[in-house]
Amino acid sequence: MVCFVVTLTLALYAHTQALQEFLSLLGERTKLLHFSGYSGGLDTANNGTGVESIYTKYLYETLGEVEFMYHVAPLLPYSTTGRQQVERKRHIGNDVTVIVFVEDPRAMFFPNTITSRFNHVFIIVTLVPGTPDTDNQPQYRVNICAKGTRSRERERERERERERHCGMADPLRWSYRCRTTVPTGTTA
Repeated sequence: MVCFVVTLTLALYAHTQALQEFLSLLGERTKLLHFSGYSGGLDTANNGTGVESIYTKYLYETLGEVEFMYHVAPLLPYSTTGRQQVERKRHIGNDVTVIVFVEDPRAMFFPNTITSRFNHVFIIVTLVPGTPDTDNQPQYRVNICAKGTRSRERERERERERERHCGMADPLRWSYRCRTTVPTGTTA
């Protein structure tokens, strides 16, 4: 499983203190140049996909040691002239699981805003500011959305109708089922 993290409130190129604290829960900042572990497809020879990323290993009883390299949007190269942001799309658009970090608790994220045939699970982590009850430690609210297919019969009907009216099939064939968890505190 390869994931990425994006902060919505400051676009895809911002790297804030709140995001850094969240990333430290996922793994360690790792220099990519000459990195010998699992790279998740990131360039470890020429820094073509950024200088560093977040990496970690977990030991599972049944699987053994598993390595994770996260595709972190603010750490991937950003082109001021490239509207397409091809490097970011190449990695983020091909990940099955996407972690979305939202700093503003009032902000909403809708999985349908990202168009990809490969993104199937969105883990939306929203920062909940600390209170005196939590010793001012930040907490996180977690929503998990999984892509589910619509019924085939309904889908065929929608495609026929769209073809009649627009001359093309409906490219959005996915609906999402979401689940929310209660805020959780950090353990450092």
